[in-house]
Amino acid sequence: MNSLWTFLFTIFVFTIMKTTETVNNRPIIGILTQEINETINEICDNQYHSYIAASYVKFVEGAGARVIPIWIGKDKSYYEDILSKTNGVLWPGGSADFSQRNGYADAGKTIYRIVKRINAEGKYFPIFGICLGFELLTYVAANGVKHRTRCSSNDQTLPLEFTDDVRKSNLFKNVPPDVFRILETLNVTPNYHHFCVTKEDLRRVNLTNEFHVLSLNHDKNGLEFISALEHRQFPFYGLQFHPEKNIYEWLVKI
Repeated sequence: MNSLWTFLFTIFVFTIMKTTETVNNRPIIGILTQEINETINEICDNQYHSYIAASYVKFVEGAGARVIPIWIGKDKSYYEDILSKTNGVLWPGGSADFSQRNGYADAGKTIYRIVKRINAEGKYFPIFGICLGFELLTYVAANGVKHRTRCSSNDQTLPLEFTDDVRKSNLFKNVPPDVFRILETLNVTPNYHHFCVTKEDLRRVNLTNEFHVLSLNHDKNGLEFISALEHRQFPFYGLQFHPEKNIYEWLVKI
C-alpha cells in the first residue's frame, strides 16, 4: 500500500511536467511552512519560527520533484518572487491557527491570489492541500470567512466514498482501475483532523459551484465530511486525509 500514494502524487507531478511549454523533468514544488506548536517548541528549545514536517518533503521527492520551503510571515514581493521560481505549491497539514497574523493562513491568502492570476494568464500552476491545507484551500477561496465544522476523525483509516462523477475529475480520471478499487474498498486513507468541511459548509460560503466534490467520508460519530475536492476552473486540489503518513510516518502501538 505504501507505493499507492507515491503513485498518485507522481501523477500530479507528471501533470506539472507535461503542461509547461517545454517538458520539465525536474519540477520544483514549494512547501509552505507553518507556525511551530508548543510541543515542537519545547523540543527545539524555542529556536525556530516555523517548520515543515519531513514526511511532506519525502512525499514530493518520492514522486520525482524537488522541494524548496516557502516561509510564512513575508511580504507580497517575497511570494511573487518565490512562486516565479517554482512549478507548484503544497500546503501541508498541521495545527496552525488561521487567526494568527502573518502566519500560515495569511501566507495562504497571498499565495492563492497570486496563483489564481498566474493560471488566469495561461500558465499551469497547481496548489495541492493536505488536511489543514485542504481546509486552508476553501478558507482562502471563501475570502477568509470561517466555515469549518468540528468533527471527530482522529486516527481513523477509511476507504473513499467517491461521488458519481469522480471519473470526470482531473485528479482521479487517470487512476488505473486496480488502484481505484483499493481506494474505494480498503482502509487506506489516514485521517487525523478535528475540523472538517461539509457540503453544507461549502454552500454557506457560496463555494458549491466553485469546487467539485470528489469523495466523502464519515467521522467516528457519523458526520459526513468532504475528503477530496478540486477547483472547477483552476488546478487546485484538496485532500482531507494524509497520503504522506502511511509511507513516511509510523509508530509502534503497544
